[in-house]
Amino acid sequence: VFQLVVETVLSKGTKYGETGAWKGKRVIVEHTSSNPNAPLHIGNLRNVMIGAHAANLIAKTGADVKQRFYVNDLGAQIGLTAFGYHRVYNLIKPTMKIDHWM
Repeated sequence: VFQLVVETVLSKGTKYGETGAWKGKRVIVEHTSSNPNAPLHIGNLRNVMIGAHAANLIAKTGADVKQRFYVNDLGAQIGLTAFGYHRVYNLIKPTMKIDHWM
C-alpha cells in the first residue's frame, strides 16, 4: 500500500490532491490580524502558518482564494485605549510622543 501511495503522489506531482469540488466558489481566508496594543509573539507566527496553509488547501479544491489580513485593525483595544486616555487627559501630562506614551 505504501509503495502504491508514493508512486501515485510522485506521478501526479504538484497536481496531487487537487479536486474541482469548490470550482467557481470564492473564498476569503482572514488571518494574522494581531493585537495592535500588544507585542508580537510566537502565536502570531503560528496564525500566519495556519492561515496560509488553510488557504493553500482550499485553493487545491478549485476555489478562488483570497487571503486577507488587517494591519493595525481598529478594534476594541483601540477604543479602550482612547477611553483610558480621555479619562486621564487632564490628570497626567505625557513626557514623550503621545503614541509612545499611550
